[in-house]
Amino acid sequence: MIVVSPIANMYKEPSFSSEMITQSLMGEELEVLEIFENWVKVKQWDGYISWVNKFYLVDENLKKYSNYTNVTNTFETLLSSIDPYRTLGQISFGTSLPVISETEYEVIVELPTGEKANLHQQEGVNSLDIRNQIAYFTQKLIGIPYVWGGKSAFGFDCSGFVQTIFKLMDIELPRDSGPQAQFSSLLEINVDELEVGDLLFFAEKDNISHVAISLGRTEYIHCSGMVKINSINPNSELFNENLQNWLINTKSIKGLL
Repeated sequence: MIVVSPIANMYKEPSFSSEMITQSLMGEELEVLEIFENWVKVKQWDGYISWVNKFYLVDENLKKYSNYTNVTNTFETLLSSIDPYRTLGQISFGTSLPVISETEYEVIVELPTGEKANLHQQEGVNSLDIRNQIAYFTQKLIGIPYVWGGKSAFGFDCSGFVQTIFKLMDIELPRDSGPQAQFSSLLEINVDELEVGDLLFFAEKDNISHVAISLGRTEYIHCSGMVKINSINPNSELFNENLQNWLINTKSIKGLL
């Protein structure tokens, strides 16, 4: 099945009173594992298994286009390609939709409903290397609030923020910070070797509970309360002493490039 809403909240159990553990974005294909009343147990592209209510979903009906566009604006308003004065809703950074046609200024995409929509042509930063793209896109999201289980511009948690950014780079990291730290392609480095795009992991009582993305030198960007920048330099006004005490590991993305 395919997510038809801008975001779909995914739960630990088939109930809205259960814990929301992650999200999926419009157009994401979900593997159906089980159906219980109005709930569907699904597996996402990253192997994450959760429950989602049927009203977020439609039966798969998207054609298998070879070309997809990624939304890189924080939010993008969908306009009907038939009636440009009709708004079809707003979608989040990181959404990927199939392209029907495109010009220098706009892209026509197909929605899971079968409707055709116009998007503004997304910002072209392909001339930048991956590290600089990561720096550029992460800082566009500063101020987005923290939401437990969130992985969209409507709200991120720390690992959802990291996973969404790297997915935009065609790098598929695990969903949670612990498995991200164990991802085989990451290479352990010293903190003074950090470059833009490398990852910093933080732990409470030896359990990794937080992850951040290096902006090079001493600064890093992460979602804690909101997406923001902090520093490992104790002389910086951006220094976070509490978080610094939990820093246990730094890993390079060189193995992913």
